[in-house]
Amino acid sequence: MHLFSDESDNEMYEAGVFDSNLSIVGSKDHRNYARINYMSVLSEKEFIFRFRLNKTLVSELLIKIMPNLRVHSSRNNGVSPLHQLLLTLRFYALGTMLVSVADFIGVSKTSASRIVSDVSRAIAGLYPQYVRILQNTQNGFYEIAGFPRILGAIDCTHVPIQSPG
Repeated sequence: MHLFSDESDNEMYEAGVFDSNLSIVGSKDHRNYARINYMSVLSEKEFIFRFRLNKTLVSELLIKIMPNLRVHSSRNNGVSPLHQLLLTLRFYALGTMLVSVADFIGVSKTSASRIVSDVSRAIAGLYPQYVRILQNTQNGFYEIAGFPRILGAIDCTHVPIQSPG
């Protein structure tokens, strides 16, 4: 199955992305929006500019968080896990209002809020795989740079963390 194919919803059902009890129902009053497949229409440079990650990293991240993402609605064919991830990455990249990224993917502000929350939780669930808390780093940071009570550094950013104890 190609993860980014918009050709068949059946592939998504088989992969378990859609809830099995949902079906796609169309009506005269129901509008279906064709979502843009940004993986295929944007060049690598344009993709990185918009989402701050390259296509390969987005594909790898999607595979890791896909089990935690579900399409919650059969209306408008739901929002695929790829579009959920891209919406969230766009929100992170812009740091703007939800309505801006909601329009980018073609969902409501409420849906965008839920999607950002769901995807953020899925990404946060990867924490133990990628973040290690090193022991005895306070002394090392103090010896190297004279920084007291430092446990680690993230991209050279100083973030005060309230002690849980």
